[in-house]
Parts: sequence; structure tokens; C-alpha cells
Amino acid sequence: MMLLTTEEQFTVLFDQGCREYMHRNLDAAYMAWNEAMRVAVSEGQREWMAVVASNLQRLSYELLVEEGASHLEHGELQKAFDAFKLAHDVAVKAKNAAWERDMLTAQQNVQTALFHRCHEAALLLFRRAQKDMCNGAAATTVTEDDYFVLPGTDEMVRHTAAFVREWSCLLVLKEAIVVWAEATRVLARLSKVAAAPLKECVKDAVSQVAAFIAEHHFNATPPTGLTWFGTDAYLYHECILLSELWYDLVACSEQSLQHGLLSAICAAQLGELYVATFQLPQALVQLNKLVTYGRTHRSAVLEATGLTLCGRVHLQRADYALAEAALEEALRLWTELQSDSAAKVLTDDRAAGVWHRYDVALMDASAVTTGESAAASAQTTAAPESAAKTPANAAATVPDGLDGMESAIGQDNGSNRFRVEMHLPTDAVAVLANMCRHYKVCLLLHTYRYSAALEALENSLNEAYSDTLREKLRCNFTLSPSLDEIAAIAGVLKTPLVFYALTAKYNWAAEENVYTAEESLCMWVVAESREMRFVEVNLTRDFKCTLRGLIASLRQRLCVEPEMAMQADIITELPSRSWQEPLRVLYQACIYPILGYVRALDPQLLFGDGIITVVPSGQMWLVPFHALLNVKAGDQYLVEEVAIQMTFSAMQAAFAALSAERAQQRDLHPEVVVVQRDAHHGAANTLFYTPFPPNTDRSEQEGAAVAKMLSEGQVQPTRRRSRHSAPQSATLARKVVLVEDIESLRTVMPRARTVHIATATTAAAPLSQPSPTDKTASLPEDGGGLLMCTTAPMRDVGVMPAAEIAHMELAAEYVILTNTNMSPQHVDGIRDDVLGLARSFFGSGVPCVVAGQWCTPDMKPIVLFRHFYAQRCRPLPTSPADLAAHTVTLAAGSVRASSMRPSSTPQSQHSAREEEREEDREVVRHRALLLARSIRHLLAEEPAMRYQPRVWAGYCCIGTGR
Repeated sequence: MMLLTTEEQFTVLFDQGCREYMHRNLDAAYMAWNEAMRVAVSEGQREWMAVVASNLQRLSYELLVEEGASHLEHGELQKAFDAFKLAHDVAVKAKNAAWERDMLTAQQNVQTALFHRCHEAALLLFRRAQKDMCNGAAATTVTEDDYFVLPGTDEMVRHTAAFVREWSCLLVLKEAIVVWAEATRVLARLSKVAAAPLKECVKDAVSQVAAFIAEHHFNATPPTGLTWFGTDAYLYHECILLSELWYDLVACSEQSLQHGLLSAICAAQLGELYVATFQLPQALVQLNKLVTYGRTHRSAVLEATGLTLCGRVHLQRADYALAEAALEEALRLWTELQSDSAAKVLTDDRAAGVWHRYDVALMDASAVTTGESAAASAQTTAAPESAAKTPANAAATVPDGLDGMESAIGQDNGSNRFRVEMHLPTDAVAVLANMCRHYKVCLLLHTYRYSAALEALENSLNEAYSDTLREKLRCNFTLSPSLDEIAAIAGVLKTPLVFYALTAKYNWAAEENVYTAEESLCMWVVAESREMRFVEVNLTRDFKCTLRGLIASLRQRLCVEPEMAMQADIITELPSRSWQEPLRVLYQACIYPILGYVRALDPQLLFGDGIITVVPSGQMWLVPFHALLNVKAGDQYLVEEVAIQMTFSAMQAAFAALSAERAQQRDLHPEVVVVQRDAHHGAANTLFYTPFPPNTDRSEQEGAAVAKMLSEGQVQPTRRRSRHSAPQSATLARKVVLVEDIESLRTVMPRARTVHIATATTAAAPLSQPSPTDKTASLPEDGGGLLMCTTAPMRDVGVMPAAEIAHMELAAEYVILTNTNMSPQHVDGIRDDVLGLARSFFGSGVPCVVAGQWCTPDMKPIVLFRHFYAQRCRPLPTSPADLAAHTVTLAAGSVRASSMRPSSTPQSQHSAREEEREEDREVVRHRALLLARSIRHLLAEEPAMRYQPRVWAGYCCIGTGR
């Protein structure tokens, strides 16, 4: 074999490299040219070195581009980016502008594709968290592995179901946020023009995460303890674990994502966990972030929420000055938010679209890189052109699952700022505002300002509901009356006003690591003489119980709720003994501290003809006042001593008094009895929640009995009073209309003088069950308090919603609802259907509603209301002798209270007697007194009813019975 010269060796190696390059065997070509470069260097041939160096640079560039394309095919975006970066370095060294441009384009396209991969992965994690959270704590299974060991001990404690669900969901959310943070770091490598729409995509997605957290953690019902956002469902050490996780979320949202909304929402949740673990200074730091964000971004809802929660923490720390300042500012914001314009905007925005689905779409990558990928076509050779186009088009080829996504970010974030209040639970604003007013009442009580506390309580009762009645009260009166105005209303009603409010003081028990609550029942008695007395009863210390526990025990022992029918333990007490004890305790707590003072104000209370107007709040609506037992009087029921009427507020009672006067001045109207004759209730049960199945037979029998008593009643003479004219005599002839369908009811009810409804009404579903009705309405009367009747031909469900009733013009003197069931879980809020239905009647002009707290299937309301209509159909006395005889009959020989009045001149005595007779006639026809006397007659005629309070104890007169 002949030895080749150096030139021949170089030529052979160079030609071999060219042949391999033509066959696209780049590795072999690189090895041949690299050997040729060694030969050229050894000979010092600059021309050879220049030629081979140029080829090696191009070959290195193409090898790196091919390697990057191979990584793209396998989905290894980071390795592809590294290869393109090395290719860019080769292009810079080769001083090839076209290569530099192509590699910059390829790098940006790969970064865009990498961003979309991160974004899609984060979205998948977010949707998984949504699915886990929507299942609810009841669907969460707690296994044997879900436990923790108490620090310092060997005791193993099983986790709660709420913690297991929250922990797993938060871990997924944290991973999603970390992936979005990585996507944000990827955007730092792109140009500002290319990164701008992608940043908006991340911002919108993270905003949806914040909205999701707010929707599932903000309270839709008032909290039962000190803390908010569901933190009272966790154990102490679970709160510690969750606070660490929420702290990581706050840090990631602040530092990596720099997303203020997510940081504020997470900080609020972290602050509540700090409150639950008695770290109040740290809680204030986190809750102030919510206030700061709300002020910076002009979000009144978040600012007011933060101020409310901060005010509660200051109140817990006894910093009353700071608490009052925070609560005053929060109340100002809540008042503005609940005004007409703000409420209308909120309603319109919620009705505009489905905001609770959180379907976040991805950006279309081709729209971002169209102009840049077009530049990749300018390559010098076909091979590098095809290789360079591969990474340039990589961004347009979105990973699997992204092709079907819609690009909705531009439409959602175009000109409208993201509003988290659109994603809050329906009643979140109302719950926060009402609790803020409650904290204000507690603050005033702690600082011994009892008159101001009463005025604040009255304002909170007037502002609680955003419905038609509230608007009419605002137009006709003031929602913030003074003590003198409240006393004037007591003078108009001619009864003392008794306000009830429940407060709690929370103390931290270091040994158990929990808050212990001292519950107190606060009572204000406002007399006609404008005197006010305040009484506070510590239920926890004096009776070793809570009001909620007393009511739950009573309702359970009376078997008035289907969920409470099954007993967990063996029953060791007879029924007659079991339900009596809660009634005795309720009498000692609610009535005994004030009854002596009330009797001193109204002498008629001594003879059973007195009336007390009770203004309850929260759980006090569930207290059966008529059935409270007086131990010192031999277990005498309160209804045997005094008549009770209930009202939503003093202003509502004043409005009802005007409605009563207006109803008495109207022409004669028929008396309407509503019954239900359809036996098919399947459709109704699927559309509405009812605690008990509808009882058609009971409705028909009750309606027929009421219609018969009204028809056979005597013609009733009466005297109609007027402010501007002398009393006029009138004869009322009864005309009874029996209504069996909803359309007829709509027709006759505006002309009805009285309405007796024997059909079923809807009830608020328990929180543990999904409600069949739509509770996403902005106003309580839009979604609750429905009047229900069914029609047989088509088996349709006829519904008269509370909103429709509220906008009617009714002139009925009273409405009786015999088949109603109040919800213990909803009377604290604004979603109880029975209270909502009663408010709708008040808003339409009805002064009095007689309704029941419960109506079980074995009850027959006609047993009680037979006595009610027997007294009502009795003609009113017109002469003094008849009036005296009537009074003696009803009072069972009691001494007239008017006989104790001092004598005066003959003329004044005559006018006083005339006025007294008119007042006596009003007392005789007072609905609350009629109901009380009906119960007394029932107890007198059927002694067994004394031991069956379930039949009559739940019915109460709401409004003004005159």
C-alpha cells in the first residue's frame, strides 16, 4: 500500500466528509472533517483550515438543530431548548445573522411550547382539585392511614373528614400554583411582545384559582363559632398543618406569581387558621393583607371583609377602640354595597353568565408565533431549512389535549377588571354584613352602652334582608331608629317590646387547645312610657347549656324533625319528662327575668289579656314561647298568662300597624281558603324540598272545616275607626271562596279579606343535603319561601314564589299558614323559607301572619284553629254591657284593669269610656290574643293536650295582630 502525502490525505478526508454530508450521515462527515482539520493544522495550511472550519461550523449548527428537533419529537422541550441555545452560540461564533435569527425564533417557540405544557399541566391539576372539593366532606373516606400522633405523646388521633378533603385538595392546588410559577419563569426568557398575552393567560387562570378558593371557603351561612371560612371543622393540630400549607401558598403567590388577589385570599384563610390556633397578632398581619388589597384595587367587598374580620380579632383581644374603628368603616362599606345601585350591578353581573364553572382556556400558540415562525423559511440549504423549521413550528404544535380548547382570555380580560365578588357564594356579602352588625352590638354591650346596642340591634334586624319589605321600610321609615322612636312604636302597638339577642364570649383553653364559649342571652324591654330595661342571662354559667342545644333537644324530643327521629343512644326518660325540662329552662332564661317588669308596665298581664311583642333574632325564632313552662306556677304554660306576638323588628311592627289600619279601611272582601286536592306529589318532591310528604287528605279536611265555620258564622257588626272621622258602624257579611289551584289564588288573593292556606309550603333544605331549588338568586325572596300547590290533570307543580307575593297589593287582615316548617340551620341567616314567605306577605301589605314552626304528619292543625275561628266568628260586642259580659266570659271572672284607673270629670270620663270601649274591641279582635285564647280553650276542653304541645306550641302570630 502506497503511503499518501499530506495533501492527498487531506483531500481524501475532505472528499469523504463531503460524500457523508451528501448522504446526510452527519456524524461520519463530522469525524472526517475533524480529521482533515487535524491534518491541515499539522501542515499549517490556513486555506485548508478556513474551508474545513466553515464546514465544521455549519455541520455543528445542523447537528445541534437536528438534535433539538429530535428532542422535540420526544417531547423533551428543555433539552431541545439547550440544543438550540448551543446552535445559537455556534451561529454567533460563525457570525451568521440568518442562523442567529432562526435560533432565536426556535428558542422562543420552544419556550412558548414549554409554557403551554406547564399551563396545561397546572390546569389539569386545578380541575382535579375542583373535582375533589366539589365532592364534599361527606363523600370523603377517612382510612386507617389518616391519623396523626399528638406531639409529646404516643396518642394517635384520627383526622377529620374535612381535613382529609382539604389537605388533599390543597396539595394539588399547591402543585398547580408551583407549575404556574415555573411557567412564569419561562416567560422571562421570551420577548415582551410574545410574553404579554401569555402573562395575561396565567393571570386569568390564577385569578380563577383565587375565585375557586373564595367560593369554597367563604361562608354562605353565619359561623357557629369565632372563626370563619370553615376552620372550626378542624382539630387544633390539623389547623397547624393547614397553616403551614397555606403559608407556602401565600409565599408562592406573593414572590413567584406576584398575584395580589390570590395572595390576599390565601392570607385571609391563613389568618383564620391563626385565629383558630390563638395566634391573634399573626392573624391580624394576614387579615390586613386583605384590607390592603381591597383598598389598592378598589374592591369594597374584600376591604369590608378584611375590616370585619380584623374588627372581630380586635374585639377578641379587647382592643375596643381599634375594633370600633374597623367595624364602623366596614359597616359603611357594607351599607354602600347593599344599596340599590350596588345590588343591581351585582345581580346583573351574576345573571350575565355562569361564573362558577372556572373553565380556563389556553392561549392559541399559533397566534403568538405566526410572524416569528415565518422567518424560519429563509434558510440557505434545504437540509438546514427543514431542520430549522421543525423547532420554529414546535410552538404551533401544542401538546396533546390543547387543540380543542377555546381561547376566551381576551374576551374575559379585555376591558373589565376581574371581580372576585362575582364568584363568592350567593349570601356571602349578606352573611358578612350581618355578622359585622352583630359584632357591633357585641362591642357596644362590652362597653356597657346598652341603649346604643339596642339601636344597633334594631338596625341590624332591618338591614338583614335585602327584599321588598326592607325597601318599603326604608321608604316609609328609617332603618336606624333611635331609642325614642322605638319607644314610640311600643306606644302605637300598646304593648311592650322585648328584644332578644344571643352573644358569646370566647376564652382560650390552653390545656385542650380550643375556644370555650360563654353564651349569654341579652334582653331589652322597651315600654310605652319610653323606659328601657336591659337584662343579660349567662346560659353557660347559669344553666350549663346553649340556646341551640336547648332548641335541638326540644325539637328532638318532640319529634318534629325527620333527621332527629332516630336516637343514637338508649332513651332513659319518658317523653312527658324529656320535653318538659327544655321548656322549663327556656322559661327561666327568656321570660322569668323580665316578666315582673313587664307586668308592672301592663296591668292587663295580670289577668291574661296582656300582649307582649317579641322581637327575636336567630335561633330565638325557634323558641315556642306559648309552651314555655313556669315551674313556680305549677308548670303553667306561658300562653295561659300572656299572649305573644312576634315581629322582625320594631320598624316592621310599625309598618304592619299601618297595613292593619289600611286593611280595616278597605271595602268588604271575601275570605279565601286554599286547599290542595292532588294526590300526585312526585314532581313536587323532585323540584322542592319538604321535610314531610304533602298530606292531601289533611288539607282537604282542614279547608272544608274552615270554610264551613266561616260560612255558618254569624253576620258580624263592627265599628270602623278612622283618624280623620268619627267611628262608623258596618256590618260584615262573610263570603267564603275555596281555592284549589294556583291561578285562582292569584286572582282572588288581592281581593281577599282573610287568607287561610292549608297547603304545604317549601322549606329550606338542611345544609347536609343539596337543595332541589335554585339558591343562587341574589335576593332571598327570589329563591326561598315558595307557596306550593299541585294540579291533577297534567301533574304539574303550581308555585307562587315569595317574590310574586311581595310585589302584590294585598289588603288581607291576616294570613294563616298551617303547614310550615322552619329550618334550625337557616333561621340564623336569610334563607329560611317560612320567614321569607312571611316577609313577602308583610311587604305586600298584610299586617299579620300566623305560621307554625313545625307541622308533622300526625298533626291536625284544625284541632287548634277550630277554636280560633269559633272565637273569630263570634260577633264583636257593640254595647258596654255586651262588652263587659264578653270580657267576663273570656277572662273567666277576672277584675277589669280599667277599674283601677283614677276617676276624672264627667266629660273626660265619657270620652275615656268611649276610647276604652274601642280599645277593648281592638283587644277582642287581636289575632295574637285570639290565638292565645284558642290554645287556652283547647287546653281547657281537652286536658290531654297539655301533654301534646307538638299540636299547638309551634304556632305563633307574626306581625301586628290588631
